Amino acid sequence: MSATTTGQRIYFPTIDGLRFLAFFFVFFRHFTAYQPSSFLYETGWIGVELFFLISAFLLTRLLKEEYKSKGSINNKNFFTRRILRIWPLYFGYLLFTVFFWLVKDINHFSTGRLAGNIFFIDNILSAIGYYNGNPFSFHLWSISLEEQFYLVLPFAIPWLLRQPKKNILFLFAIIFTLMLAARYLSVAVGVKHPFIYVLPVSGDCFLAGILLGLGYFDDLLKKMNGYFCLAAAACILAVLYFFPSKSDTGVHQVFVYTFVAIAFVLLFTAVVYSKASVVTQLMNNRFIRYLGKISYGLYIFHIFGIYEAAVFCEKMKIMAPEWQLPIALSITIGLSIISYELFETYFLRKKKKFTSIESRPV
Repeated sequence: MSATTTGQRIYFPTIDGLRFLAFFFVFFRHFTAYQPSSFLYETGWIGVELFFLISAFLLTRLLKEEYKSKGSINNKNFFTRRILRIWPLYFGYLLFTVFFWLVKDINHFSTGRLAGNIFFIDNILSAIGYYNGNPFSFHLWSISLEEQFYLVLPFAIPWLLRQPKKNILFLFAIIFTLMLAARYLSVAVGVKHPFIYVLPVSGDCFLAGILLGLGYFDDLLKKMNGYFCLAAAACILAVLYFFPSKSDTGVHQVFVYTFVAIAFVLLFTAVVYSKASVVTQLMNNRFIRYLGKISYGLYIFHIFGIYEAAVFCEKMKIMAPEWQLPIALSITIGLSIISYELFETYFLRKKKKFTSIESRPV
């Protein structure tokens, strides 16, 4: 596996490249002024799923190594690390949206949806209503879903590690079947988008990430041909382009998340477990890895970056919509660099004293 393991540190450099790829998909899903590729727009939503798989893999692997090393998992330290990583930028951004509302005197601001963000239930509110309509906030449902995942993981991992492998696989098969059944019932009763998308019933990538993180298939995946895995992943993702939109109610909503999870497991294998893939070399590029390192900020800021690019082009009377693309990317990347280097790193360094198994250096 293409990982750096030294002492009490576990780091997979190419995963940072995958993080940027996940952002790349999400960005082109939300950038509607100019679409250089209809494929990127139609399938861009899968970037969030890739983020979920990466997060589940890394956290599971780190918790597994902590359990092996210490004989237990310090839940207090786990939650403290997650708070130091997620909360400063997240709540700072929420304060910014409130400030924007007050300055711009926007009428449709919902304090209820802001409360949903604060208490990490925005995905549930999106499921029973629709996406958050507050300024630059409709993408924040995914943070709520991840926080809910974090509440379960440190309690589940020690129990899972004490079980025989066959029992774990059987349990995951049951969970997967229940998620398929829940999605089928949702479609059968005509529940509208984004009900399935924003709830744990779409969590195939979470499940896949946990299984990868537990390491049950490491030996098998190391033997897989990177180019074969990459080609298979590309074929599956290409087929997704011909699926009906995930916003449309239909039987495709039952299986599409499974196809995405399979594709990303193959991509993950090609990039992380194999050194033979061209994409591995690309994901290991120093600049791409840095962009992956700041991908949390990229995700948080990109909606605002797209908005500011449109405002800038309108003021400068730049009529060609394709110019908004590099401007939006530049604003997003610039804000993310500033945020990471001048704000986030302060809190990331504080994680060290709550860390048993270190991951990526700050």
